[in-house]
Amino acid sequence: MRQVAAAAGTQPAVYLHGHHGSSQNWTDLAALLSQRLAGVAVDLPGFGLSDPPRSYRVGATAGAVADVIEAGRSGAVHLVGNSFGGTVALDLAARRPDLVRSLTLISPAMPFLQPRWSSELSPRLLRRILGGSGALRRELAAVDAEEYVEAVLARCCVRPSAIGKARLREAIEEVRQAQASPSRLDAEAQSFRALLWELVRAYLPGRTSLLRRARAVRVPTLVVWGDHDRVLDVRLASRVAGLIPHARLAIVRDAGHLPHIEQPGRVAGFLAAFLDDLRAGARSSLATG
Repeated sequence: MRQVAAAAGTQPAVYLHGHHGSSQNWTDLAALLSQRLAGVAVDLPGFGLSDPPRSYRVGATAGAVADVIEAGRSGAVHLVGNSFGGTVALDLAARRPDLVRSLTLISPAMPFLQPRWSSELSPRLLRRILGGSGALRRELAAVDAEEYVEAVLARCCVRPSAIGKARLREAIEEVRQAQASPSRLDAEAQSFRALLWELVRAYLPGRTSLLRRARAVRVPTLVVWGDHDRVLDVRLASRVAGLIPHARLAIVRDAGHLPHIEQPGRVAGFLAAFLDDLRAGARSSLATG
């Protein structure tokens, strides 16, 4: 885990990254919010420096995050998650509201009916993921780390050139570490398969549907989305916000799937306003910036 130095008296926060990511994804945003939040960025099980788990199911991953929060003994936290990390955060907020003071979902991976709304559902990618980690391992081992990072950022960001050099170096180093670690590749494949199952199961009867869990969330929630997200289309934003009672929606202009990395200042502004409103007991429904 990576802990951000924060001002005295700030409230606890936990940050959860998405696929292809790690706790380093939150460095800039957490620093900008350090006057309000004492943040801990978590390497989800199997990613970054975390050991691989027995199960990559969303519920199991949420349980591991709950263990981190309880071990911190700081009480309920402001929980922030991106993409797969957003799905995990939502699951935890629905199941354990006693641990979550507020919920911020940044382009969370949620159910939808239109596969064309997500580049994550391309037939080629699905064949690789569902076929196991062998194909992923061979592909990643064969690529140049810098070229791989450039390709990911080109897909996930509107302006990859806006990413700072320090973050680029961190991302490249993480790819090199993954190339040397079969367990990291297994984490990518298995967690993606678990997420796909959650998305399919959302349309099946049962209390465990991700859609039902979203409707069960009762903590204050902020949904953040980049208006040029090519991984999960921005048209999903209002749908996700509409599932969660009293959720606020913030659209980040000129941002893709990783607005907290691409435009941390704007995302920090939305989050700061959200936190200030919580303290003031006020709520609003829509923000744009």
